[in-house]
Amino acid sequence: MKRSLIAAVCAGLVVMAFLSGQAYADRQGKMHDALDHLRSAESLLENASRDKGGHRVKALRLVRSAIGEVKAGIDYDNRH
Repeated sequence: MKRSLIAAVCAGLVVMAFLSGQAYADRQGKMHDALDHLRSAESLLENASRDKGGHRVKALRLVRSAIGEVKAGIDYDNRH
């Protein structure tokens, strides 16, 4: 009886930890997806032909700034 109670409590804790992790991952999932897309855009811009009248360079700078902002948002949410 005592052993099955301990097993049930342990199983409950494992389920709670899993669900808590899922909620955390879901909360950050969209931000991580955005980060992946921004990194992809950064790579594409880096490899695009150079002659764009300065617009490619500006876009690259903005994408890098957006990457920093998304990272800051993730860090902020992780602390609060």
